Amino acid sequence: MLTIYFSDDIEQKNTMENWLNNRQVAFLSCDYKDIDKDTLLSFASKTPDFFILLKPAFLRYKLDYKTTLSEFLELVSNNKLKTLRFPIAVKDGEIFADVGIEDLGSFIPRKQRKLERTHIFAKAEKLDEGRRFWRNFEVVRKQSELRWFELNELLFADVSDNLGEIKKAKDRFFKYKNNKQIPPEDIIEKIQKIFLIERFVLFQKSAPDLQNF
Repeated sequence: MLTIYFSDDIEQKNTMENWLNNRQVAFLSCDYKDIDKDTLLSFASKTPDFFILLKPAFLRYKLDYKTTLSEFLELVSNNKLKTLRFPIAVKDGEIFADVGIEDLGSFIPRKQRKLERTHIFAKAEKLDEGRRFWRNFEVVRKQSELRWFELNELLFADVSDNLGEIKKAKDRFFKYKNNKQIPPEDIIEKIQKIFLIERFVLFQKSAPDLQNF
């Protein structure tokens, strides 16, 4: 499991925890106060160079042969915020210092990363499909020379006799259009009937030409 030791920066801690929780990544959140000499020895066993965990000002101890290991660990333990590069992450026997939110993606299990990429690609394809739909809709509408008020009458005449309901239907339609979202199937079917086109015309990648239909 991923274990992260945080400093006293509460905002950073909350941001990183929320990022991991939102992606359902299992992790153990620890406070810098949880670190003692035994924890530091455990850290040292996970890296060939313990000094990568320390801030630059304390690298001088790397060549200090007078300070014993016990004294050095005591120094670090008593001055954790001044000496250690938080946040510190431990996972699968490896340790990483100065971990930022941009680094957290590397701790997501490979299978989960693959699923996230698939979801992102699917979302991007959906957005692209929506843009294509409304681009093709505009091309077909202009080629038909049908004016907007005429189109509105054809699209919403059968919605209701209530003007308020008709306005709501129009607002929903233009919300789909402005957000480049694909409208419900009943709207698509109406558009097909109005322009006398097949469904695929509204989703094709190349701009349609009514002369070909």
